[in-house]
Amino acid sequence: MVVKAIPADYDAREDRVAVSEAAVAEDWIEVCARFQDDVERLRDAGEVPPYTGLYACYDDDNQPHQYLVEENPDLRRLRRKTFLRNLGKDVPQR
Repeated sequence: MVVKAIPADYDAREDRVAVSEAAVAEDWIEVCARFQDDVERLRDAGEVPPYTGLYACYDDDNQPHQYLVEENPDLRRLRRKTFLRNLGKDVPQR
């Protein structure tokens, strides 16, 4: 299962997404693990093909880190697997 993600800069006021030329694509599963699966989908994003979704990952201080994610069937399977794995767990609310 390979889902690619790239760090992005998101300006909410202008609703604009930019990616640094030095940004390197990462494995989305590893990114989620780094942030303990504290992830939220913000919006659709078509500014940088093939990435189609903008996500925010929250660190221990609840600071967002935005990523553009290449949404594909593998991502849907990953979401389902994560949902089933966490089913019944008491998850603290933000």
